[in-house]
Amino acid sequence: MSHLRPLVRVRSVKPLDRFRVHLEFEDGTQREADLAAYLRGPIFEPIRNDPALFRSMLVKGGTVA
Repeated sequence: MSHLRPLVRVRSVKPLDRFRVHLEFEDGTQREADLAAYLRGPIFEPIRNDPALFRSMLVKGGTVA
């Protein structure tokens, strides 16, 4: 028997201060998360260096893009 919970998709995202975001999920739950730990490596350098680029995030396919 599997104890895996089904994935809950993101409904909306709102940037807060620094690299923190407010997330609302399709099941109605909400939480704040700090994404700084996930923005590592050269591919994320433009996002780390440009607050406007970070704040231009959106939800695409149930995840943050």
